[in-house]
Amino acid sequence: TISSVTCRTSSMALNVAYSQGRLYLAPGETILSSYDDVDLDLKGGSLQGKQKAKGSIFMTQYRIIFVNRSADSTTNLSSLSMAFPGLRELEVKQPIFG
Repeated sequence: TISSVTCRTSSMALNVAYSQGRLYLAPGETILSSYDDVDLDLKGGSLQGKQKAKGSIFMTQYRIIFVNRSADSTTNLSSLSMAFPGLRELEVKQPIFG
């Protein structure tokens, strides 16, 4: 499982990768791995303030997609898509024991 993902991105798309219970992939795009119960903490850039959500992450050969599964989320974010070429300073933390 992943405990946290931290990165800077030069581009991301909000609320375009997931709609009506369906994940939208580009032609030829494949999900390589997925993780549930991931906490997302967004801040800075064009976002107004800080946004938090809990959900699932899907990794494809082109991008990382976060899908908000929080019933009590304080944000209007349903999904977030970040292409790998735009990611900077990527850090993924996984627990070693547990």
